Amino acid sequence: MRLRFAPVSKTFRSIAVAHGLLLSISATAADYPWTLLKSPTFKTAYFKMLGPNQNAPWLRKLHGPSAPVEYVQLVSRNEEFVLLDVCKPHDCGNTNALILYSEARGAAFALLFTDGTAKYLGSPPDDVKDTLSHHFEKRRSK
Repeated sequence: MRLRFAPVSKTFRSIAVAHGLLLSISATAADYPWTLLKSPTFKTAYFKMLGPNQNAPWLRKLHGPSAPVEYVQLVSRNEEFVLLDVCKPHDCGNTNALILYSEARGAAFALLFTDGTAKYLGSPPDDVKDTLSHHFEKRRSK
């Protein structure tokens, strides 16, 4: 006995394949910092926070060695932030940044470390500064 299947249209097949690809892309899209630049809300908040620092290509494009993004809960705010950790290629020891992004508020804050000097970007509130500093020290102790 031979089984027969109804023919599937090319359009349906294309939609099914595209849908499968979109699902797999969205499942991994936020794994690394540079993928967040595809989000218009992140990109707007990020470039606003960077200000004149966006002239540095590694910051503008989030290029360079980086860890996968983490999700951090700020208990004082009952709010989830995305933590990005990125450094300048071939200069990670001297030039790197930790970035916290709140999707709920559309706001980004950073701790930028260059040549032994750390500075905050985006005017972070004290609890956000504390979180950035904590993660910076944690990273340095590795």
